[in-house]
Formats: sequence, structure tokens, C-alpha cells
Amino acid sequence: MKSSISQKNIATTCMKCHARIEDVHVKVINKELWEEKPGAIPACSACHPPHKVEMKNIIATITDKTCLKCHDDENIHMIKNNEEVSLSVDVTDLAVSAHKNITCVKCHSDVTANLDRPCKSAGTVDCSSCHAEEADIYFSSGHGQAYFSKHENAPYCTDCHGTHLVKYKKDETSPVFRSAIPELCGECHKKDGKAVEGTDLGEVDAFHDYSTSVHGKSLNEKGLLSTAICTDCHTTHFMLKESDDRSSVNPKNIAATCGNCHKGIYDEYIESDHAYRPDEGDLKYPTCGTCHSAHAISEVHEDKFMSEITMQCGKCHGDLADTYMETYHGKVYQLGYLEAARCSDCHGAHKILKMDNINSTISAKNIVQTCQKCHDFGHGQDPVLGHGLCAAIPAKD
Repeated sequence: MKSSISQKNIATTCMKCHARIEDVHVKVINKELWEEKPGAIPACSACHPPHKVEMKNIIATITDKTCLKCHDDENIHMIKNNEEVSLSVDVTDLAVSAHKNITCVKCHSDVTANLDRPCKSAGTVDCSSCHAEEADIYFSSGHGQAYFSKHENAPYCTDCHGTHLVKYKKDETSPVFRSAIPELCGECHKKDGKAVEGTDLGEVDAFHDYSTSVHGKSLNEKGLLSTAICTDCHTTHFMLKESDDRSSVNPKNIAATCGNCHKGIYDEYIESDHAYRPDEGDLKYPTCGTCHSAHAISEVHEDKFMSEITMQCGKCHGDLADTYMETYHGKVYQLGYLEAARCSDCHGAHKILKMDNINSTISAKNIVQTCQKCHDFGHGQDPVLGHGLCAAIPAKD
């Protein structure tokens, strides 16, 4: 039993080289993942004799011509769930595909050479055979976990990249070209889309919200490929729910994610008193999404965003928002005068600091300068009243 090639230890021995045995055999053991019960699966040597193994090379045995003898017929199909599914392969697609130099059986490796119809034993293509790194990331993601859970709407590699006509992501006609990504993801992530069927996603109409946002408009109306798309925020393959600590849009990670594009703002935010910390009791720190939302992001200079600032701040600072509404600024703001001072005019937009911080825009050192942004009274004097403003707070050196 202590031998390195005993049935108990042979798997460990083989895995010194064959580290991804489980992935390779996913479809072999009952076409499911490895059994959890010890001994429920055969030892490696039960299927792979250790010496003088003579294996048929299916790549040499089954050529593309053999496959296309049937699959070149545009009428070939199968019936699945009472629906007709085409099995026809367009040869012209293969000729221009990124996989054009890869034979059929390289992808459809589970065909059986001695069957009259070798592909009878074929199942879903396992892309991980070549794309191991991407596959490992995908299988750890929300999409991959849904796929393993046999969720009928879980996306697989071919749903995004295509089947036989696979194109490079830099090809403008590719479904994964940068400008095509929102629409690709939006096929599922929209109202009544597959992504919201039987799930509890926080966003149920993400595609519509994105399309009307500053990011979506920049892409659709201006053609700016540098604007943020789905994969910039959610990553290419490692999509996870916001509640997952590993997610790129989790509260502790979202600022860094947005900071990939908005570096200057990120640097200000992380130095502010709003910078994310683990929640302290009932105290929750705001993130980019708290103020700007997840997908329906407005341009900050537009009336819609400007008119919402006080309400946004009031979600956390309720008492202060109420007292603001009683001031002259607050009253004219409520009447629709958008030039009236709002929270961000006095406290700043992202580098918000407490009043006792000398660098705060409302500290004793800086308050006069802050007010002067709107009240150009010069030397601390009101030209009408003729007395010093903000005099109750003496300036400090």
C-alpha cells in the first residue's frame, strides 16, 4: 500500500505531471465531476496500462474530410427537447476561423473511431484542453459555477466566442470585439433575458441602463473604444456577484476597478474620509457605485446628476441634509436654481475630509477660499454689507 504505484497512491504519482487530471476527465467519469466518495472512481492504471500501451491516434484516424462527409450537408440536424437543431458546418466558416489550422477532433476529442458515426459519442467541446488558464478562471466564476450546477441558461465558451467561426478579439467583426461586448453581454443581461431567469441578480436590466449611461453613450454615439465596457468592470472571465469578496465590483474592490480609468479621482478618493473600510456597525462607507450607481451613470455636469447630489449625500447624512434645506442655498436649490451651492461645492467631490483636518475645504484655514469660489467679495469683505464673511472662524497659518 505504500508503493507509489499502488491503487491508493497512483493518482498522486501521476498528478506530479498530469496536474489537471480532474479537468481532463470531467466527461469520462459518468460525464460528471469526480465522485466525492473515496474509491468510487477507478485508479489511473485501470484505464491507462503503465507499459507498452498501444493507443490509436484519432487525429490520424479521423480526418476533417471524414466529419464533413456528413456535416457539410446543410440539412443535417438532430432533435433536442422536441426542437430541430442544425448540425451543419459551413466550410467557409472553418476557413476564416481563428481555429482554421485545428482539426475537428482536436476540439471534438471524445469521438469514437470505431463507430459508424464517430461523433455519436461526442459531447460539449472542452475548450480547456488548449485554453487552460482561461478555463480555470471561468470555472471559478459565477458563470462557470452556474454551468457546473447545470443551470440551463449558464453561458459557455461557445456562447460568447462562437462555435466554428471563432474570431480574434481584435477583429472588428468578432462578437468579442471591444465595441460589441455590451450587446453580447446584453443578450442575457436585459429585462426578461436569460441571466435574470431563476437568479437573484441585483441588476435586472443592465444593458438598458448601460446604454443610457455616459459610458454607453460614449461608445454608441461617439465610438470611443476607450470608454468602459462590461469586461473592464466585471473582468473577461472571472465574473462574480458584488457580494463576493473576490469580485472586481465588491465594495472593497470597486474603487480600484474604476481607478483603472479614473486614476486621478481614485487617488483623491483613497485619501478621503469616504475611502472604503470594513463597515463599522451601522456605519457604511460610500463607494463609487453609491454616488454614481452601477450602470446608469450620468455625466457629472448634466442637470440630472447635479440635481441629485444633495439627495445622494442625504442618504447617509440625513440630519445635515435637512439643515441644508433650511438655508438660503437649500431653498433656492429646491426651487430649481442649479447654481446654488450643493454639498460637493463646499466639501469637494472625492477628496472629502472632516472639518478638523487642516487640508479640508471647510477647515478654518480654507473655508473663506471655498466660499469665494461663488462669493467674489475680495479680502474677506462683502461688497454690499461691508463686513467680514466667515469671520466666526479665524484663519490659521
